Amino acid sequence: MNATFLTKAPIGKTVRIVDIDGGRAARLRLATLGLREGTTICVAHADGNGPVVIEVGGGRLVLGAGMADKIVVS
Repeated sequence: MNATFLTKAPIGKTVRIVDIDGGRAARLRLATLGLREGTTICVAHADGNGPVVIEVGGGRLVLGAGMADKIVVS
């Protein structure tokens, strides 16, 4: 799978974060949620227009579309 934004990742697939296309504040916010480059996550729900639900570290997180669109996965 080529690199794509999290909002475009296939549902049910396990992907790895390869980049965060955002400023310092966005990177820090995502890091506090445990989302850093190299983190493996599973996309539980994403419809392309709204929030994205991911599974990471045994739990689920809901990211707004704007924040999810800063996360590049492969």
